[in-house]
Amino acid sequence: MKVYFVADYFIDDIVGGAEKNDAALIMEIEKSHIEVERIRCLELTPEFIESNSSSVFIVANFVSLSYGCLLAFVRTGNHIIYEHDYKIFKNRNPIHYTQFISPKSGLTNINFYKNAYRVVFLSQLQEDIFQRNLPLSNSENIHCSIFDDKTLDYISTINISEKIPKIAIVDSSNPIKKTAAAIQYCESNNLDFDLIKSADYFTFLKLLSSYEKLLILAGHPEPTPRIAVEAKMLNTRVLCQKNLIGVASEEWYPQQGDQLIETIKGLRKQAGKLFQDLAENYG
Repeated sequence: MKVYFVADYFIDDIVGGAEKNDAALIMEIEKSHIEVERIRCLELTPEFIESNSSSVFIVANFVSLSYGCLLAFVRTGNHIIYEHDYKIFKNRNPIHYTQFISPKSGLTNINFYKNAYRVVFLSQLQEDIFQRNLPLSNSENIHCSIFDDKTLDYISTINISEKIPKIAIVDSSNPIKKTAAAIQYCESNNLDFDLIKSADYFTFLKLLSSYEKLLILAGHPEPTPRIAVEAKMLNTRVLCQKNLIGVASEEWYPQQGDQLIETIKGLRKQAGKLFQDLAENYG
């Protein structure tokens, strides 16, 4: 059995949070008898969608998906949306609206979501924001980002008990990560902090593990920021705006260290089974 996985980019193109998530999910799905074929949004055509209407398409980030392809999916309804943020909003950021509720003029892709086979969310916060703006009866929730075994095994080896008594702030050039605001917060409150970054993911994780605390200031409601999960698995305390960090309201959030690593493994298996079952039961 084959499913098609559609995204703007894959891990070979960009090493971002969404791409790591997608790669781990694909690996988990492929542990079953299901083959996953990757297709970039710019490579997909309406004709291909309609000629494979009996197959399931998992659609992750789809910013570059053509309007013709969106319409084809609306007609066939054979797509599972694996939602990484808030592409129901024209600006992809509900923080600008009271209680995250947009006027109708601020919404987009409505029929793409309503006609989907399923819409899979990463956290309850994310799903609740969607439901306030577009009630969906076709939703599922996996309640976390997905991490592969290589990452989880590495994290389990670098838990450092003697930590630097400072706050770590991720040095990011992305305005939505609010690095400047985090620096200002620490300086205004006389808190010792270090900016941390590394081009190598595993080197960065080891650096993060050496700090007592991590400060996250969000520029939008983060569905499941991987950095928060990583920090907690490394026994680094997370300081954040809990109303903007999706994982902070999940049942497993009080866990940390090895206990959380095992929980994340279990959530990954559940997510893989969800997608496997949806693919097998389609049609």
